[in-house]
Formats: sequence, structure tokens, C-alpha cells
Amino acid sequence: MSQAEIFKDTAEKIFAACDPNVTGFDSAMWSAVEESGFDRVLMPEDDGGAGDAFAEAVAVAMPLGRHSVGVPLVETMVANWSLSRAKLKVEDGPKAFVVVETPFGAPRDVVIPWAPTAQQIVVLHRDAAGQARLGTLPKGAGSDGTSLAGEPLTLLSGGSELKLASAVPFAEGDLAFALAALLKSAAMAGGMATALDLSVEYANSRKQFGRRIAAFQAVQHMVVSIASEKSAVDAAVEFGTNQISERPLWAAALAKSRASEAAGQVCANAHQLHGAIGFTREYALHRVTRRLWSWRDEFGSEAYWQQKIGEAVLQPGRDVWTGIVEGVL
Repeated sequence: MSQAEIFKDTAEKIFAACDPNVTGFDSAMWSAVEESGFDRVLMPEDDGGAGDAFAEAVAVAMPLGRHSVGVPLVETMVANWSLSRAKLKVEDGPKAFVVVETPFGAPRDVVIPWAPTAQQIVVLHRDAAGQARLGTLPKGAGSDGTSLAGEPLTLLSGGSELKLASAVPFAEGDLAFALAALLKSAAMAGGMATALDLSVEYANSRKQFGRRIAAFQAVQHMVVSIASEKSAVDAAVEFGTNQISERPLWAAALAKSRASEAAGQVCANAHQLHGAIGFTREYALHRVTRRLWSWRDEFGSEAYWQQKIGEAVLQPGRDVWTGIVEGVL
């Protein structure tokens, strides 16, 4: 058993015990996360981590999404890694991590998931030339609210200046951004696995016109669509995990664009299959679909990353077909 598989099995056991009735930040589960050391897994070994254990972090993110755990683990893992690489102070506790690509004071809203409950709000600012700097945002900036998933967030209105503390140039900004997108894609893959399990279970138990609805061809098509979308995302995340160190933005583009695109199809088919019961609070489906709808825009939507893919593929002098054959594209 590989180290990544060990991490995944451990995370599965821990996250399976989460309370489904908790809304927003799950403080009890966060205590379990800190005890397990998952929040520091990407940090150097001297700081209690496993180094650049990207595959292990992906393995932890999948069960996180599968069980809809209300903790900012993806954000904290990337924030801790980034702060450590930038030689900035890494405080204990949950963190928010956000990527801003507009100039300071630009007229665009900035949404920061988990900021109201974060010990540190870590901001990666990337300019048009690809230069990056990393810093922290003081607590209390912006207005607080909740996402569609019920997770706390802070909104900085367009035109607000990001007054970062301890901001430093950050040469590994591309990798940090890509890592956040990849881990969010892995969490989405986990959520899709739960949507598929719930759909199969419901189709095999619900009866209509004297037989299980799984016997109807239209329902079978919906289940197959969910399964195929999930499999495509699994493959994209696996590819991204293998490529993240050498080609971070390309890895992130393929994984996140596929995950965000699949989220719409998976949620639509799962809810259509379940009918009205899928929208009730008592049933578990909404816990994953609301998160998938919310996460599809975090760390880049499908439109954002698909544009990046197009720009990379259509660069002058690039032989697209050779790239596909050789596995470069």
C-alpha cells in the first residue's frame, strides 16, 4: 500500500464520522484534522509535514468532498505550504486562501471562502505579467455571508483595496494556484462519488408503476451519465496529480475545467433522478450538490481554465496533434 493510499484510508475513517447536521464550520471535525496532521501535510518534515506530498494531499481531499466535511482543509493545506515556502509565519488553526488576479482597487468583487472562521487569510496576488506576491489580509475586511454550500465567506466589494500585511514576492505563485485548483478538483471528485452512490441506491429502491425505477432506460441513462462524468474527473485529477510538479498550470487547467464542467451535469442528473426528495433538507443529496455548485467557481471556473487551455494549445508553432500523441497535451 502506497503512502497516498494510507492517507486516503485514514482520511476516510476520520471524515466518515462527521456530523451531517452541522452547518458551516465543523469545529469538532477541525480538531480531528489538526490531531491527524492533515492540515500540515504539505509542510516540511521539520514542521510536522511530509514535504511536497501532493499525491497525499489529493488523497485526503477526495474523502473530504465525499463526506461533505465543513472545514477549510484544502485552503489550509495550500495556505500553510505557501506561507512556509515564502518564509512567512504559519499560525495554527484553519486558514482561508484566495487568488486575486486583478490590480489592487479594480472594480471586481473578491469572494474569500472561510474567511470569517480563519485564523489567517492568505492572499496570492498575481498580476497580468504572471508575477506574484503573497501576504495576509487583516480580519474584519469586507462583509461576511455564506456560500450556496452554507460555508462562511467574506465579500470584498469591487474597488476595495487589498491592504496585505507582510506581502512578499512569491516565485511559486503558479504552483500554489495550481495546487489549490487541483485539490478542489479532488474534493469535487469525492462529492461526485457520493452523488453517484446516492443515485444508484435510490434508483434500486424506488418503485414506480410496479417496478424499480432502475429498470427504466431514461433513469439508466442518467446514472450512466453521472458515472461517466465522475470517471472523467477522476482521470483528470490523476493526470493533474502526476503533472503538478512539472507543469502546474496545465495540470490545474485540465483537472479543474473538467471537474467544474462535470459538476453541472452530475448535479442536474442526480436531482432529476431523485425528483422532489432530492431537494429536501432531510435527504443527503443536497449536502454534496450544493457544494459542487459552489466549488465549481472556486480557484477558477471551467470557462477560466478552458480559456487557459486554449491559449496554451494555440500558441504559435505548437503542433497540437503531436502533443496529443506524445501525451504532452
